[in-house]
Amino acid sequence: GITAYAQVGLNTENPKSTMDVSAKRNAAGLLTDNAQLIGLQAPRLTRTELTANIATYGTNQKGALIYITDISGGDTSGQRANIDTIGYYYFDGTT
Repeated sequence: GITAYAQVGLNTENPKSTMDVSAKRNAAGLLTDNAQLIGLQAPRLTRTELTANIATYGTNQKGALIYITDISGGDTSGQRANIDTIGYYYFDGTT
């Protein structure tokens, strides 16, 4: 067996960080597809779905990112205390 450490790149052969996501580019660095959808999407869920999730976030989840699509259900108790509008949320170690 061997141990290997690596960086991962999407649309790049030379990742510059642990996870490097690039738009599709040619060797000259120019976009190769002007119709591509560019960006990252965090997991999308409703506050109801998050409320039903029984997992408790801890220090290993600091920085976890989600996108809440609907706040008509669920609740704002405990770690969901600040989830009061549609949008991005991250876990800071407490809420």
